[in-house]
Amino acid sequence: MLLLDGSIHSGSTFRKAYQAIAAMKPAEVSSYSLVVRVGASILPNYFGLMIGDYDRAIFLKKVFPNNRLFTCGCVRKLADGDQAQPKIACGQDFVDKFSWGDLCYEMTIDPRRQTYVYERNGGIKAFVSFRVTAGDDILLDTIAVDKSCHNQGIAGNLMRWTETCGRNSHCATIHLWAVDNRKDWYAKRGYEFCGKELILDEVKFHLMRKKLLYNLPDDHVLTMGA
Repeated sequence: MLLLDGSIHSGSTFRKAYQAIAAMKPAEVSSYSLVVRVGASILPNYFGLMIGDYDRAIFLKKVFPNNRLFTCGCVRKLADGDQAQPKIACGQDFVDKFSWGDLCYEMTIDPRRQTYVYERNGGIKAFVSFRVTAGDDILLDTIAVDKSCHNQGIAGNLMRWTETCGRNSHCATIHLWAVDNRKDWYAKRGYEFCGKELILDEVKFHLMRKKLLYNLPDDHVLTMGA
């Protein structure tokens, strides 16, 4: 089934519509909206333009832009009601020990932290948690996909969404601590080693970074022309 909307603001109405359709148990649910506000609690699979929470969109061209997150399912913010949802099992013990309640609590005490989940066929299949730091940087804390959904491109899509959130928050870079056996996966996606390593509970991590405003040289200074 395909759910269409012209503009998603807070996302509350769109999510109710999505839940009503999902309750009918179709084989798959896909969605589209022409405009999405960055603070929306749920995101469509396809959208034309993402704007700030206080911006307005005016389309002057006959051809609309198109962006894609996932083909089916939905990406949405973790909510208090998710605490009763079954946990995912990604295969990393230090990630699997977290509960949805833990992640909800972290967002409550630190407004800069956000957790988004990928939901499909009535269950949460993956999540990503990140935090905008005091400077112009975003830290990707955790990205995890249930073992039943590995090798489907889910982690890459959630990472791209995190980078989009960073750009919308005017962050110039994104940092993460990569597990040793995943460092090459991040390197293929443009992340570079910072030269720092960390060992926690016998697991080695590597600090990696990527420029988000990558079209600007390091010494470039933004100026307003006359």
